[in-house]
Amino acid sequence: MSRVLELGAEVAAATHHLAAAAAARVQAAGRLAATADDPAVRAAAARVAQEAGRPLIDGRALGALPLVAPVLTFTASVSSGEPLPRALAGAVGSAVGADLGSRAGMAACGGEAAATQGAGLIVCPTLAAIGGAVGAEAGERAALHVYDKLAGPPVKPESEPRPTPGPPPTPEPRPGSGG
Repeated sequence: MSRVLELGAEVAAATHHLAAAAAARVQAAGRLAATADDPAVRAAAARVAQEAGRPLIDGRALGALPLVAPVLTFTASVSSGEPLPRALAGAVGSAVGADLGSRAGMAACGGEAAATQGAGLIVCPTLAAIGGAVGAEAGERAALHVYDKLAGPPVKPESEPRPTPGPPPTPEPRPGSGG
C-alpha cells in the first residue's frame, strides 16, 4: 500500500511541475513575441504562445497538486511504520526539494527555449519534472538526515530469534525415574 501512495505522490508532483513549467514557457514565449528584434523569432514565439496557451489542467486541480504529493508521501511513510514526526520531516523535505528542483529545471531552459517552434514547451517541462523528482528525493533524504541527527535514528523493533535447525532437544531425565 505504501508503494502505491509513493507512486501517487510522484505522479502528482510531476504533473504539477509539468504544468507549471509549461505555463512559464508560454509566458516566456509571449514576452519573446513582444520584445524580440528578429521578426522571425517574434512570429515563432507568437505561434508557440498561441498554440500552447490553453491550460493543461483545471486551475483548481493545479492549485491542489502541490499539497497532494506531500500528503501522499506522509501517508506512505506512516503506513510503512515511520514515526509521525519523522514522516512529517520527510514529507516537508520532499516538498521543499521538489519545488527547488523544478525551479532549477525551469531555470536551465533559459528564455530562448520558447522560440524553438514549440520544442521548448516539451524540453522545459521535462527538465522541470526531472528536477522536481530529483529535488524531492534529495530534499526528503536531507530532511531525514537532519531529523535523525537531531532526534536520533529510528529504532528498529527487535525480532524474536529464530530457532536454529538441528536435532530436537533431548528431554532431561526426571529424578527418580531410574535413568
